Formats: sequence, structure tokens, C-alpha cells
Amino acid sequence: MSGRLEVLVLGSVEAQREAAPVALGGSKLQALVALLALGAPHPMSGDRLADELWGDRPPANPANALQAQVSRVRRLLGSDAVVRQGSAYRISVEPDDVDANRLGRLIKRARAERQAGEAADAITTFQSALALLRGHLSPASAISS
Repeated sequence: MSGRLEVLVLGSVEAQREAAPVALGGSKLQALVALLALGAPHPMSGDRLADELWGDRPPANPANALQAQVSRVRRLLGSDAVVRQGSAYRISVEPDDVDANRLGRLIKRARAERQAGEAADAITTFQSALALLRGHLSPASAISS
């Protein structure tokens, strides 16, 4: 499976392949995808991923349990979605394919526009940033508060 992969973490964790939603299933799969996406494009060690996923209650063999979760993600998102690099894993997304990263970029741009005296552009950019916050608040309610 190829094509653009996007990961949405602002709200419930979701993935989209070529703009089509992909059901991620359980909370462990969602957490794994979110952890990898928020670290993109850098790989995350298997030990850290296992610690983040299971904390104080790791499975008997964390490395095997992690590999099973990664295999499930690959089945859902495509074999090219998660790449193993030694004992680390990396999700195949560009930083801007993660909504949290886009939010940060838009806020930075809006602040620069505001500083440059481009108020109308800054408002439009801030509204684009707010639109990424699925399930939290609408742009209209944020502006009126």
C-alpha cells in the first residue's frame, strides 16, 4: 500500500491514507501510531516505545509484543508505514503530515504575520490552525471567548 499517509493526534488518534480514514482499532495501536507520528521523522527505540505503551505493566516479552503491534499497524496502514531501523522504529510520514506539527507551523506563521502588521492574514492563519483541533472547540467559539 502506498500513497500519502497522514496521522491526526489532535483529538482522537486517526490515520488517513490518501485522505481515506483507516480504522486503527484499539488503544495500544492508536498510542503506537501517535508516538511514532509525534517523533517523525526520527526513529524511536523499541525500548522507549515498549515503556510508553506498557509502563509499569510490561508483557512477558516486550520486544515480541511491540513487534506484534507494529505488524498490526503495517497491516492496517501498509507494509511501508512503519520502518525498522536496528532496534528502533520510524513511521513513514513527513512532519507536516501530522496535524500537531501543522498546528505548530500555522501558529508560528500567524504570529509572524501579526508581528508584520498583516492582521487579516494572521486571523486567517489562526483560524486554519484552530480548525485542526477536532473535537475540542470550534473556531467560532474560540474567537468569541
